[in-house]
Amino acid sequence: TTGGTGIGARDFTPEATRHCCSTMIPGFGEKMRAANWEDVPTAILSRAGAGLIGTCLVVNLPGNPRANLHSTSRTIR
Repeated sequence: TTGGTGIGARDFTPEATRHCCSTMIPGFGEKMRAANWEDVPTAILSRAGAGLIGTCLVVNLPGNPRANLHSTSRTIR
């Protein structure tokens, strides 16, 4: 998923992911925030994360294109 991971009133992606996933991967969001915060300071406010629906990995990526690029290139290898 992309977007909806911030702290705004319309940002509900993390809640939807937690509702659907059988297993959450807590360290994933921390890794994404750490990878981004120097280049995109507002990344620290992201609630991006990851979980599993069965054997399918669900990753919530930030909606900011720059933060998204950093997340995918630095976290998902």
